[in-house]
Amino acid sequence: MHRFPDELGAPDLALGGFQLWVHGPWTLGADPYDDWLRVTAHCGGEGASVWASGEILRRSELARWLDEVAMLYQTLAGTARLDPIEPNLCAELTPAGRAGHLRMRVEITPNAATQRHRFEFELDQSFLPVFLESGNQLLSRIAVDGAPPPA
Repeated sequence: MHRFPDELGAPDLALGGFQLWVHGPWTLGADPYDDWLRVTAHCGGEGASVWASGEILRRSELARWLDEVAMLYQTLAGTARLDPIEPNLCAELTPAGRAGHLRMRVEITPNAATQRHRFEFELDQSFLPVFLESGNQLLSRIAVDGAPPPA
């Protein structure tokens, strides 16, 4: 895990107090469960900062979440949930009741056997277009044929 955020550069995705960096590998094979990404995830707020890293997220899980966020942005209804197989990271966006406001809940831990951390943020829908554009750029960088992305 990176001990210094400066080592990572700008995150690939950021929303509220949540950031995600995707490092690879780009192991996308014929098996639908063979699309693991090596990531670093961070969430922080009000004096707390939690990091998780490793092959804890699949490309298909990330793509599904981005599709759900796009639908939520269009309709301002429903839930967009990042719910990976691995228990280190979970995120959920839901309408917050006020016009255009969203609630984001992030659960993150470096060790699911011994720790649990949950953050909640209220966001405005106007943050979603930049988030979705970043997500689409990220997915386009990840090759679907197992080849590494261009440098």
